[in-house]
Amino acid sequence: MLTRREILGAVGGLALTLANPGPGRAQDSARVSGPAFVGADGSPLKLKGINLGNWLVPEGYFFGFNENANSPRDIEQVAAELLGPDDAKAFWDAYRDVFVAREDIALIARLGFNLVRVPLDHRLFLVDAAQGPVDGPGFALLDRLIAWCRAEGIFVVPDLHCAPGGQTGTNIDNSFAYPFLLKSERSQARAQLFWERMAERYAGEPAILGFDLLNEPVANFLSYDVPDLQSRLTALYGRLAQAVRRHDANRILFMTDRAALRGLRDPNVALTFHLYWTPDVGENWISEPLKFREETGLPLWMGESGENTSQWVAQFRGLLERHDIGWCFWPYKKLFDERAVVTADPPKSWPTIAAYARGPRPSMWAVLKSRPNLDVAASIWSELLAGLQLSRCVLNTGFVDALGLDAGGAAHQLVRKVR
Repeated sequence: MLTRREILGAVGGLALTLANPGPGRAQDSARVSGPAFVGADGSPLKLKGINLGNWLVPEGYFFGFNENANSPRDIEQVAAELLGPDDAKAFWDAYRDVFVAREDIALIARLGFNLVRVPLDHRLFLVDAAQGPVDGPGFALLDRLIAWCRAEGIFVVPDLHCAPGGQTGTNIDNSFAYPFLLKSERSQARAQLFWERMAERYAGEPAILGFDLLNEPVANFLSYDVPDLQSRLTALYGRLAQAVRRHDANRILFMTDRAALRGLRDPNVALTFHLYWTPDVGENWISEPLKFREETGLPLWMGESGENTSQWVAQFRGLLERHDIGWCFWPYKKLFDERAVVTADPPKSWPTIAAYARGPRPSMWAVLKSRPNLDVAASIWSELLAGLQLSRCVLNTGFVDALGLDAGGAAHQLVRKVR
């Protein structure tokens, strides 16, 4: 009988001109040109992207868990309780290898996407050591992805989804129910260091379209002291922009905060916005971004949307394109659900894992009482890894068609089944 290890092993101020611009010339990379994005040759870029959600930032819904295991650290805790710390680490290493592999990027390119947005967790990129923060394993994963995307002619937008301290106060940023990033100098300094390291490492990399500095900061559906936090956010955006510009003069910087964008005298910035779960699809839902573009002359990018019917997705995509707004829908790969480019089937026994994760585990005794057999659990997690391989996945043509892309025969060769 295989052991659990053998099973897992198988598979500052704003109104300023940013100083110290760093290397490179504007014409060497994609850039902002008035209210539009253009390529290195000056030709217009019509951005058609997909988010690699749940790759480096796992969320509870993907695994069929609930609020008891919703954030990355909660999910990691479930894996550690069922696999042990060593085998849990082996699982996550293997998960990151199979969730986005070379063939996944090939499929994305064949379907007609020209961009991937990559949610990132700062913990994978800044690891504490005796001499201070050092580069973590996330850089090697991102290096590999960028090389694949460069070979396929696809742009990459790294997105700081989980910032130090948390920028939203929800499960998606792995925070503690408050955007402590905006109140913590240490967290802000660490976020600044994150972007300095990113900018220095990838200065001059043509495959990177730009940096999405903070994902959905200050969630507007929660009851915070919003005016104070918005003011702090504006200042932080200026600080993060300066951090990038010390090493990279030309990278497009995507921000959600309009005050920050108005204050920065920088030729290569753009407004990004997200939209989910509206009851209909009409111009009223994008009127504020359109007004901002008209007033400032800066381009717009819709960085996340989806999780809806194919009809809704098609209508919203059409609305964006009629207004010359590039888009990036969510997500590329899911379990259980057809609202994605591809779907992976979970193991038949996955409900055993999901039931454990959903249940209360307030103490060690609760874990001991409710935890399934460890060898059985390890086998199920291993089956999950095997099922996430693209050759085992289903291509959802309804979702792809809703995005106006081609789900034709060349893509079919990479997946198990077409739906």
